[in-house]
Order: sequence, then structure tokens, then C-alpha cells
Amino acid sequence: MNKYWPKLIELFDSEDGSLPDVFIDELSGDQVCSIYSWIMSQATIYDEPTLWHNAEGKSLPIKSIEQPARAVVSGDVVQFRHGLTNLQIAGVELLGLTICISSDQISFDYQTGDDWDAPQVAAFLELLAGVIRLAPEATITHQFEGSNKNTPGFTETVHEYIHSN
Repeated sequence: MNKYWPKLIELFDSEDGSLPDVFIDELSGDQVCSIYSWIMSQATIYDEPTLWHNAEGKSLPIKSIEQPARAVVSGDVVQFRHGLTNLQIAGVELLGLTICISSDQISFDYQTGDDWDAPQVAAFLELLAGVIRLAPEATITHQFEGSNKNTPGFTETVHEYIHSN
């Protein structure tokens, strides 16, 4: 991991309160469901978030929907976001990640700061590698809060990691 941490340190370790996003795009509905299912097999939902159910016209707890990603893809519910807890990747617990599910995209956001170190970033890269194993044609980009431009070097470093493991 030592060769990846120096390339990405500036995107993770600043204590400025920012919430950058990592977007996984160009996903089919089935891939959205597979990726969400894989992630949730290794994590739990933080707190008691809700989502809007279109047919019922009200917010429902995400945990009350058997397959919430499938419900988004089918249009039964709107896209949703929730925190992840107990997410273990390669023996490292990833702290403070939030996941957002839409019909053709998954995104993660994280708070920069001291919790991010070389093992945390290695585990996050491994998480992204797992996503690419499930959706080989997907694209991965990083954007700082309030920006719509891919952060230079992030995608290349992720691909370098994926192809070396």
C-alpha cells in the first residue's frame, strides 16, 4: 500500500470537514443491486434512515424494504443514502462512509481527517476493486464537495491498484 498512500494522502487526511464523493457510474440496474448486496453483506446500516416509497406516498425505514436497491431500480422508491457501520474490508474497518443508491449509480462520501491512514485507504481501494469485479465496465471518479470535476490522479491510482491486485 505504501506506493498508493502518498498518491492519495491529500484526498483523505486534511482535517477540513469536507465530504468528498466517489462515484461509480455506468452501472446496470442488476449491477447496482449486486454491488449494494455485496457491500451490505459486510456492513450494517447506520441509525434508522428512511426512503420515500412512491406508491405509498410516505417515508419508510430502509430496513423495512427487503431489497432497497432493487426497489430503487424498479422505481418503487426514490434514490436513498445512508451511513455504513461495521464495514470490514481486508481486515480493516472503514469508518464514516456513506453510500447513495440510484438506478444507475452508486456513490460513497467520506469525511476527510485523521481517521484516514494508509491501511484505511488500502481497504477503501480494495472496496473499489471489489466493486469493479462486480461491474468491470463501471467508471470510478472522485469529486470534492461542490465540484463536478474528477480529482486529478484519483481514477488512475484506483486503476493502478486494481490491475496490480
